Order: sequence, then C-alpha cells, then structure tokens
Amino acid sequence: MPGPFEVEELALRLRGRLAAKRRADQMRAALEAGLAAAVIDPLTGLHNRRYAVPQLARIAAAARREDRPFAVMIADLDHFKQVNDRHGHAAGDAVLTEVARRLRAGLGPDALAARIGGEEFLLVVPDMQRHAAEAAARRLCATVAERPFALPDGQGPVRVTISIGLAVGPDPMAAGHAEPEALLVQADRALYRAKARGRNCVRLGRPAA
Repeated sequence: MPGPFEVEELALRLRGRLAAKRRADQMRAALEAGLAAAVIDPLTGLHNRRYAVPQLARIAAAARREDRPFAVMIADLDHFKQVNDRHGHAAGDAVLTEVARRLRAGLGPDALAARIGGEEFLLVVPDMQRHAAEAAARRLCATVAERPFALPDGQGPVRVTISIGLAVGPDPMAAGHAEPEALLVQADRALYRAKARGRNCVRLGRPAA
C-alpha cells in the first residue's frame, strides 16, 4: 500500500487476504484429496484399477519405444473366502492390507502395485527380463507365505498364500492399445494355471499364436 495509510485499513486488508488464502488452500486440499480418492484403494492404500490400467498402457508404450522388457503380474490370494468365513470380514481386511504391504515392499520403487479386485492385485515392473520376473514373482509368493498374519481381536494368526500369473512385454503379437489388454489376458490365464497346479506358485503366460 502506498502511504500514507490508516493502520486499521491495512489490518482489514491483510485479514481479507489471509482469509482468501485459507479458502484457496482448503479448496486445493479438497481437490487433491478428491483426486487421490479416485485412484487409491481406501483399504490397502495401493492404486486402484482406474489408475492402473492406463498406467500399464503408458509403461507398455515406453517399453516398446526404448526396446526394454517389463513384467506384468496378477496375484490372487489362495482360499481367501475361508479367511472371511472363519474369522470375519475385519480379519479379511487385515490380511488384504498386510498382503498389499508385503507386495509393495517386495518391489522396486519404479514398480506399479494396484488392487484391481477383491483379493486380486496387479503388479507391473518396468525394465525386467523374463528370468528376473519369474524369480521376483517367486520371492513375492515366499514373502506372503513365510510369515503368518496377525488378525484383529487376538484371532489367528493365519497362514495365507498367493498364486501369480506372469506375462512379459513387449508382446510381439500385439501393439498399441491392444498390448496392455493382451498382457493382462496372458497373466490372467497363467494365474488360472497356477491355481490349477496347486496354488502358492507362479506360472508364465505365453503370447497368443
């Protein structure tokens, strides 16, 4: 304010500016919270399907441009319904939350981890060859299986395992918008084979002929 000025007027204007800034900060915080809620699974804190599928497409496009491999895994808890039936849904939620934490901790900082279904997770790891991807998936299975899970209200602990279907891109049989979907189909079919082979294991998907 160019002088001369009244102190009371200066104080009034300052209060007005501060109030406007508080309102702007509140609106910005509400917008950021809304955006986060749209792409984050509230139970596990991982990304959700809405975020993960477009992100997979971006990873696939970058991998094809740079001629680098990447791994796509679908992990599913084995016999998860039994946990809910025997111990209740609060116990099931606790197991899902801890499985998500172990999966996230077992991946590198550049990996994508998302909960895409009730007990199903999508894991995408850039710049990873097939043999390394298979080893990483087996480590994730072991990480989940090796330590029992504590449950609320003093229940448990219970042991839980996961099965993983794995696909490795780029897919030579698909490109563009078709590639992410093709890799998801490969990983999903491999997951069914892992379930059929006794669970708590990893199976590798193959490109369609």
